[in-house]
Amino acid sequence: MEADLPPIPLATDTHASQTPFTPPSPPAEDSGGPGLPSARRRGVGSVGGWLLYAAVLLAAAGLTAASVAAALGGWHWRLDYFANFPMQYLALGLPVLLLLLLLRSWRVAGFFVGVLLWNVFLVLPLLIGGDDPAAGDPQATLRVVQKNLLHSNEDLADTLAWLKEQDADVIVVQEMSDPWRAQLLGALTLGGGYAAFAPERAKSERHAVGVFVRTGLEVTRHRYWGRGEPLKPMVELELNVPGFAAPITLQGVHTRAPVRASWSWLRGKQLAELTGWAAARDPRFDGPTLVVGDLNATRWSAPLRALMRHGGLRDTAEGWGLWGTWPDFLNGRWWAAGVSLGWTGMITLDHVLASGHFVVAHRTVGPGLGSDHRGVVVDLRGRGGG
Repeated sequence: MEADLPPIPLATDTHASQTPFTPPSPPAEDSGGPGLPSARRRGVGSVGGWLLYAAVLLAAAGLTAASVAAALGGWHWRLDYFANFPMQYLALGLPVLLLLLLLRSWRVAGFFVGVLLWNVFLVLPLLIGGDDPAAGDPQATLRVVQKNLLHSNEDLADTLAWLKEQDADVIVVQEMSDPWRAQLLGALTLGGGYAAFAPERAKSERHAVGVFVRTGLEVTRHRYWGRGEPLKPMVELELNVPGFAAPITLQGVHTRAPVRASWSWLRGKQLAELTGWAAARDPRFDGPTLVVGDLNATRWSAPLRALMRHGGLRDTAEGWGLWGTWPDFLNGRWWAAGVSLGWTGMITLDHVLASGHFVVAHRTVGPGLGSDHRGVVVDLRGRGGG
């Protein structure tokens, strides 16, 4: 018979008996990675919130990529497309920046502010640049009108009436088809007070460039030229204008629209030829220079920047606002609220570029009148007598 064993005492945890039970803390919330605030701090804890945040980041990345591509426009013609829209990048980028701030994405917002400031730098000369009109000589004046007619435009009467109303010294037109040619010659030259300088339309082209000069101004020389675009020659005039110390040389131009590689190459070739011509002129001896036309490029496009920089030419739009010239249908009233998209959607393809001999006294953008391009009217004065 086995003997009874004494009970074995069990060890007790006096500390555990004195400390109340505490449940384990939940895992720390994911901060979303370095530099990114948490979902709760962003207020996008829901799936819809995350989708909104992703869409805002994607918009900021797209506008940043477009701005970088614009700066590289000289490398490829497709990249140069992006150079034409800094105003649009600002119009789209400001609400994106506001959303980034509301979502408390501080680092991304800070970087994106730099992108927007770069586009502000590009646009700013149109708002605060330009000359003091009082610096010009009121005895040396020249009014220039630039208008792309649109070869298929049937609104002939209103356009002709508008051109006459401007009382311009020089009118430069593009897309002058055969019907337009007949109407312009009849309205402006036969009793209209203008002399016409317009090359014959090439058989393979639908239209041509024309320049009309008030008969009171003496045209001492003219030529139709351009090896870069022999089918669409430029019109060069040298004219004496009262008050100017030297003759003014004017180029009427219409480049190809860069909608495909071959046309972009032709546009670049023509603008390069024009750049070489302008750069070879000595402003001390060769007198004032004007380049007027539909250049199918904005002031930020690489070939046009080269023309202004190397040719010593300035954009007369500086200081006169953000109003573009193409496409005109964006200047209409949209939606029931009557909102105009003119300043955010339109770009300026129609230019009056001037040498330093001129002061811009006034500049306005006219109506489309059936054309996809709006007209431009520029009042110039000689700087110290021209």
